[in-house]
Amino acid sequence: MTIDSARLRNELEVLTRHLGRLLESGDRTRSEYPGAEAIAAGLGSAIEALGISLSETDAKMEQLVSKRPATAVASAFALGLAVGFLLRRP
Repeated sequence: MTIDSARLRNELEVLTRHLGRLLESGDRTRSEYPGAEAIAAGLGSAIEALGISLSETDAKMEQLVSKRPATAVASAFALGLAVGFLLRRP
């Protein structure tokens, strides 16, 4: 199973909008906010799906690293150099 980054991005945007609405409601309680239960259920299922996707990705990454440890170390070193170089610049 591959991760569809566009779908994941869309789901995160929807979550952000829903959370924004909840935060804008301020002092309202769940009973005063008409869609709070539906939003909470949607958020819960989206977060659960994201967790499953991330755990699958974690397992795949672990498998790749265990197959090629030298390549993984070299890649991490190169990434560290690139990030360090980018953060060093003003």
